[in-house]
Amino acid sequence: MPLILIFLDIAFLQSGASSSSAPAFVVAVVLNWTLIACDMANLKRAGYRLDGGLWWGAALLVPLYLIRRTLMTRHNWVPAIAWAVSMLLYFVSTPVVGALGGVEMDGPYVENWIETSYAESYGQEIDVRCPHDPIAPVGSLFECDVVGSDGSAGTVQVTVETWDGVFSWQIYQ
Repeated sequence: MPLILIFLDIAFLQSGASSSSAPAFVVAVVLNWTLIACDMANLKRAGYRLDGGLWWGAALLVPLYLIRRTLMTRHNWVPAIAWAVSMLLYFVSTPVVGALGGVEMDGPYVENWIETSYAESYGQEIDVRCPHDPIAPVGSLFECDVVGSDGSAGTVQVTVETWDGVFSWQIYQ
């Protein structure tokens, strides 16, 4: 299940949805509960007596459900171990999600960085306006509007360099 979260994250980012609203997490929780409800129905049909604690464990924490299920059925620990390994893979998948799904950039931070860097380099102030929290895959770019202190207008092309939000920029008149 945790590996499905990677694909959900990528799909939501590709659709332009913000990762901060966590739509993939909500989908994953609903999907987990659905799979656990089906599994519990199968256990009941197989003759296992289920107590309320098993459902609460499932509702609160999937690993707790998997441990209780393994102890109750006296089956092997493979599902619990596989879940733990896949959850670890999910947590280290950030570079993959950033490369394939996109990196959610902090629009105001990017604006401030470009304005400050330009002022330090050229001794002139500019006003930069970027899209609100743009999402762009690593290696791609997005554009911001720029207006110089003399009133001249242009475009800043911001290139997302790495999965953790490092970027470069260049102004075009």
